[in-house]
Amino acid sequence: MKKTVCIILSLLLAVTVLSSCSKKEKEAPEPSDYALKFSFDSAYSGFDESVVSAYEALCTAVVNYEESVRMNPGITGDVMQLYETSFPLHVLATGVENAEGIVLTYQYEKEEHLQRVKAFSDTVKEIVTQCYAGTLNKTVYTLNAYSYVCEHYSEADNSSVYDAVMNSTGNQYAYSGMFEYLLQQADIPAYHVIGISDFGGDVALSQAELDGEIYYFDVAFEAATSKGKLLRYFGMTIDDVTAQGVSKMSYTNRNDPKSATDLRFDTCRRSTGWEIADGKLLVSVDAETAVEIAL
Repeated sequence: MKKTVCIILSLLLAVTVLSSCSKKEKEAPEPSDYALKFSFDSAYSGFDESVVSAYEALCTAVVNYEESVRMNPGITGDVMQLYETSFPLHVLATGVENAEGIVLTYQYEKEEHLQRVKAFSDTVKEIVTQCYAGTLNKTVYTLNAYSYVCEHYSEADNSSVYDAVMNSTGNQYAYSGMFEYLLQQADIPAYHVIGISDFGGDVALSQAELDGEIYYFDVAFEAATSKGKLLRYFGMTIDDVTAQGVSKMSYTNRNDPKSATDLRFDTCRRSTGWEIADGKLLVSVDAETAVEIAL
């Protein structure tokens, strides 16, 4: 009888331990749950491979809640520029350069940090899946990403891509950055552009490369005027942008933006509605006329 009781108690203890471990794993997810690309603003594509590798190591360290990353102190400035301009999770960890590399200070304790990392990863993966919509066509993906960001735009006084993704709140910098980040996750070259409005103040725009051509995008103005239902500010040329009263544009590294002159999406400036059908973008310009744009 005593032997039987001991066996039962041992089994109960084992179940309790397994249950406790399972609960702990659920509360503090493993770093391997993060499956997003450590992408960056295409304006920095000329950086040396050593800088890119160190940037990826820094991002990996943040995902894993590591204390520091060792690297050549001569490249830490460039690495931090990539980190602060391109990695949305930088708001969760502050990096400080020193003689041995970069030391990280976290906003949250490890368990909550890992939960936030996993939640961000899961959310972005879900959005990316929606944007692909069962096709590998990059232009279709860009249209869907543009529409998604515009539909989920809710003005707030913060410029964090993280908040734009997780809370659907932010300013023009947050949402243009979110649009660019979604494109970069699909290996579409995307650039963050800052311009000066003739009416005063900065303007956040995006550039992206589709089928070898560069185009401008203004998700903030599109969201404010149509919630993405018109595409009036999708696939613009430099002439379209200057017609909006925007000038003196530059990338975040202060270089001049690439030339954007292709008229592929010119019909969108007159759009009253749009849809994707049979592999084509159909742009309505009045109640009876729709113009087809090949995708």
